[in-house]
Amino acid sequence: KFLRGDAPPDALEPRIAALRALRHGNVLTVRDHGSFDGRPFVVHPAFDAPSLGAGLASDPADPLPVALVARIFDRVMAAVECAHGAPLPVVHGSLDPRCVLVRRVGPQNFELRVADFGLGAWLDAPGEPRPFAPWHCRRAPELTGGAAATPAADVFGLGELVRVLFGASSSFDRPRGDVPAALWDVMRAATVASPLDRIPSVEAFRARVREAWNASERSAVSRSALPPEPVAAVAVAPVAEPSVTVLPLAPEPARVEPPPEYEAPTVMEHVSSGAWETEVEPPEGATILQAVYEDAVESDAEDE
Repeated sequence: KFLRGDAPPDALEPRIAALRALRHGNVLTVRDHGSFDGRPFVVHPAFDAPSLGAGLASDPADPLPVALVARIFDRVMAAVECAHGAPLPVVHGSLDPRCVLVRRVGPQNFELRVADFGLGAWLDAPGEPRPFAPWHCRRAPELTGGAAATPAADVFGLGELVRVLFGASSSFDRPRGDVPAALWDVMRAATVASPLDRIPSVEAFRARVREAWNASERSAVSRSALPPEPVAAVAVAPVAEPSVTVLPLAPEPARVEPPPEYEAPTVMEHVSSGAWETEVEPPEGATILQAVYEDAVESDAEDE
């Protein structure tokens, strides 16, 4: 990574020496450095991962899950705390989402590196505008006045970083109800204007952040462990059953015998009763009906 060509060697050499001695699992360390065509550069181990800044810029409307932000931020704090407590202490001085590199490792884990420790002042060319980002991390007020970066400036930077990760537009904005209120109080205490009034160290800041998370988890557990509220007893008045009057059964109607069914007389009965003057005898092999029909046809022919 190339640095600005106007970086003073007397300030750059001891800074790079401290970075080469810095070892932490969440720090993007410096392995070597040199100069090419008048511009200094540093060599990092290969770590192919996008920055949080790129992720926030690609989808600013999609907030990061609270549990994921908590894990990411704890690793960032651990890296900064280690750098402050190293034998050759290093102040980052320019914390923002662009210097936090994250890559997924499996479905539930990730690797993280914090880059650019102590190099932020020499990364941008003079007068060159920074790429547009939908978020804005403020720098500690004392740095804008030209003062050297101190651990208090990193406390301010961490407070700004957690604000941006949770999508708050200012220190007094609380856009998400799923973030503990105590965490916003810690963030405000870390980003006051005067370095003397801030949380005194990154170690103390990290302890207060963890306490805010733990208090929120204890509160959630205690709420889930509460016994159910007793249900007030309600006196129910007895309901009188309605009286039923049993009426005597009416006597059954007298049985009426149905009249005998009418049976139509058969042809033979008509014949035997003299319905026809002549007796009709069926020819051999014919029925009585066929004989009557043939006789009637012959009678009609005789009348004509």
